[in-house]
Amino acid sequence: MLKTWKIFLSYWWQIILLFLGLCLQVFANLTLPDIMSHIINEGISKQNMDLVWSQGLQMLAVVLIGIAGMIIAGFFASKVANGFATKLRETLFRKILSFSINEIDKFSTASLITRTTQDITILQMTLVMILRMSLQAPIMAIGAISMALTTAPNLTWIIALVVTVLFALVIIVAIFGLPKFRLIQQLNDDRHRRRAGSPGFLAGCRSALPEGGTAAFHRLDSALRLRGVFRGLVDVHFDPPS
Repeated sequence: MLKTWKIFLSYWWQIILLFLGLCLQVFANLTLPDIMSHIINEGISKQNMDLVWSQGLQMLAVVLIGIAGMIIAGFFASKVANGFATKLRETLFRKILSFSINEIDKFSTASLITRTTQDITILQMTLVMILRMSLQAPIMAIGAISMALTTAPNLTWIIALVVTVLFALVIIVAIFGLPKFRLIQQLNDDRHRRRAGSPGFLAGCRSALPEGGTAAFHRLDSALRLRGVFRGLVDVHFDPPS
């Protein structure tokens, strides 16, 4: 775990720039509604076109700032995640090369294949989601709550209710989702073990699969696809399309 943190923290300056990009994005998201309300209340309702034009140009500037922040955040989130996955995969591969034959048999070849490929890919995708959402969420929450308290302090109970409901939903999804993710990992190990045990695995040829043949392998593959659909639903819940 300590080595993983060292790899992650080696990108500290990219993370700082990512944080600044998220701050710009949050600033734009929180400022635009205020400008729009000012245009409607002070400009359109009072037929003040000079204010409408000035506030419209200000809104355009805020939108450009938000776009710049979104580009910066997306670029550095992908850069950090890709670099982290590359270094972690290299470190893990070098560690596996130092294993003896008995140690490799203890972990099983299939498990090591899954650890060095799919598991690191999942970590990379999770890191992108954390950098783009988990860092943005507290910034957005602090800004939104401060603006809500300033604008309408008597409606703070609504914010507390919404936060409580969302927190409960996240806990429920985590309780039901994490066991499915563990099962997916087991199914991946079984599938790789059956493929690695085939005579033509290294040559990349079609061959008769051992331990139950092709029927058992296809059953594993079908079960894995069904669990993958569930995992996709969980991913959409935590990272909805914008």
